[in-house]
Amino acid sequence: MPAPEFPAAEPSPNAPSGLEFPNRKATKAGGAEDKPPTKKFLYTNFGLGFSSNGGLNQFNVSAAPAIGFRITDKFALGPGISYAYSSYSLTDAAKNAGYVLNAQGDNSIKSSSVGLKAFAQYIVYKEFFVHAEYEVTNAELVDVDSNNGFYKYKRTVTTPLAGIGYRSYLGQNAAVDIVGLYNFDNTIYSLYPGLVIRFSFLFNIGR
Repeated sequence: MPAPEFPAAEPSPNAPSGLEFPNRKATKAGGAEDKPPTKKFLYTNFGLGFSSNGGLNQFNVSAAPAIGFRITDKFALGPGISYAYSSYSLTDAAKNAGYVLNAQGDNSIKSSSVGLKAFAQYIVYKEFFVHAEYEVTNAELVDVDSNNGFYKYKRTVTTPLAGIGYRSYLGQNAAVDIVGLYNFDNTIYSLYPGLVIRFSFLFNIGR
């Protein structure tokens, strides 16, 4: 019996030898090389930060849900809202200089702030991306009074943030981001400290 004949392998740009290996073109599920499964996604983050400025220590916790729209496979932007909680306390240097936090003798001042924001992201390489956002917040801040104490007041604060992030995919429809952002308005009147570390969650929605 003659041996069966098979068609000759044809060379191609992806296989110069003409041989195709199984799953050669497959990428990891949800990887940045894949086309995003949807044009829209929910994007929410939780942040922690600490800074020392103007005689005050500031500890900050924040959360900011948003809706993202993919303009291209790598570029996305969208609107969102933000909430931030801050706790202010005196530095040791301020205490030694005779400052008190307020006339009531409190050890800390708490504040809450709500705002609107817009963000943009661009995937630079695989799971690495750059992130920028601009936030306008109705903020509760603290300042120095005439008696060397601190008081809480309300102020509209604009916050420009930018930095880099790493995305870890959880299948086709979800991911977790770790993002480091620099606050370009890091003063005593700023809502966030100079460096903000965020843990963000992404969920694809729609089609």
